[in-house]
Amino acid sequence: SMYNIRMSSFLTVFLEDAFYVMIPYYICKKLNSKILKFLVWTAFSVYFASGHVYQGVWIAAIIGLYPYFISRKYAMKTSFATVMACHFLYDCITFLTMKIAKLLTYV
Repeated sequence: SMYNIRMSSFLTVFLEDAFYVMIPYYICKKLNSKILKFLVWTAFSVYFASGHVYQGVWIAAIIGLYPYFISRKYAMKTSFATVMACHFLYDCITFLTMKIAKLLTYV
């Protein structure tokens, strides 16, 4: 559950964009086949979404679109560093919100 995320696990989210966006992006730059590119992005997106199944299957399905449609597209306009920083800040806000909600339920 979101309420039981440990800080040590949370710190690894910064590397999500590095693994799930940068690696398939650079692999696909070397490929000429659209089918292979599609398969690479699909594999990385499914793997990325599987890490979010704890939030619910529908949420994971929607989050699976993140690597290609959001991170990659935005990174091409700005940079991967910007995408990674924004994702990190989003996860910080989510993490802190869940921790505050957990504290408030005990009050």
